[in-house]
Amino acid sequence: MAHEFTMDEAGRRIPKAVYDATCGVCSSIQSWADTRMRHPVQWVQVQEEDLECIVPNVDRDRLRKEFAFQESDGRVYYGGVAAAHLLSRLKYPWSLAGRLGLVPPFRQLSRPIYRMISRNRKPLAKGAGKLGHFPQPDRWPEE
Repeated sequence: MAHEFTMDEAGRRIPKAVYDATCGVCSSIQSWADTRMRHPVQWVQVQEEDLECIVPNVDRDRLRKEFAFQESDGRVYYGGVAAAHLLSRLKYPWSLAGRLGLVPPFRQLSRPIYRMISRNRKPLAKGAGKLGHFPQPDRWPEE
């Protein structure tokens, strides 16, 4: 059974951002983005038991390493492209960065940049946590 999209005040479907709630960097980005939203996004934790019902067509294996974004038309994007879709929903100048991240050659650059951040998320969160920027989770997800 597929979950219906939440609708905004104008009756438009609200896209979904799927993130790892146990990741300090991911949770901090979610909090940061919430304060800069121009267009609403429904945040869904990858730990949801009924994730496939909430976000149909999501690939759980990819979610172990990548952020996902489901557009209102149902298409699911991962990694750097998903991050660009999220940025495009934020206020200026972040929306401009997101839109640029969706067109060549910037789209191709988003992948290696995302992989670099993703590979280093634990040290980034631990280092930033010492400075008080990111919350420290009780445990890190298994890789």
